[in-house]
Amino acid sequence: MLVDDVPRPDRTTQIHVLSDEDPEIERYLLFRNRLRTDQPDREFYERTKRELAQREWTYVQNYADAKGDVIEAIIARARQGYRRPIPSPLNEGPGRCRLGGSHGARARLP
Repeated sequence: MLVDDVPRPDRTTQIHVLSDEDPEIERYLLFRNRLRTDQPDREFYERTKRELAQREWTYVQNYADAKGDVIEAIIARARQGYRRPIPSPLNEGPGRCRLGGSHGARARLP
């Protein structure tokens, strides 16, 4: 496992690697799709991130943890209309990379 808690200005992407059956996949997709389709939640999340980014954090994980309640609230609202898994052509076939937008990416390991 690679853990890099050093903030770098050149980092633009965070990658999450999950197994195929990990329940976090559903949560990531609910969150991603909610932000893509719901402007008030997208603005709420953006505002939260900007406010938290103004603080100094000893560890990047503390920043991530501080966003937790906001993320959970957005996921809860997304679940209210959630009926079935969200299909994506990027999720099909062996060895395909699953992209999660700006929130993260998922690569299938052999």
